[in-house]
Amino acid sequence: MIATLTIRKEGEKYPREIIPIRVLEILTVDESYEWAVKTIKTQLKKDFTGSREDIVKIEQVMQSGTIKPNQRSPWQSFGIAFGVILANEIDGMNWVTVVDGSRELPALRYKESDLLLYPADLVWNPRTKEGTPCDLQKEYSSVLEKIEKIEK
Repeated sequence: MIATLTIRKEGEKYPREIIPIRVLEILTVDESYEWAVKTIKTQLKKDFTGSREDIVKIEQVMQSGTIKPNQRSPWQSFGIAFGVILANEIDGMNWVTVVDGSRELPALRYKESDLLLYPADLVWNPRTKEGTPCDLQKEYSSVLEKIEKIEK
């Protein structure tokens, strides 16, 4: 077993790996989701259950202007909350950890397909920094369309 180990070479790019979600990423998902739930309940005075109907609530807070475009963590937390909704609503959508170079991120994968989503990056992206938040309703529909193509 020890003979099979190799030392990583400096400057060499290793292939991306998709592994079962680890404790560190589970904690990231849980903390981000809890922050989003608390923020939505505080601002909108409405319950948040992690269902498809809650996408509208996330969008309301994102569009309210209370979160500045350059505040990365809150936007990513809303993305993770959106990811939790996807995982709750779509059978076969599961959290994984993606190891890509020095990045290790929570992501969603549909069954064992190539469909891989990074919810935090979906919401926190260049458009967000320019003041144009992500359209989560449209993204949800897009995910369903991609899944439909996979299932055919």
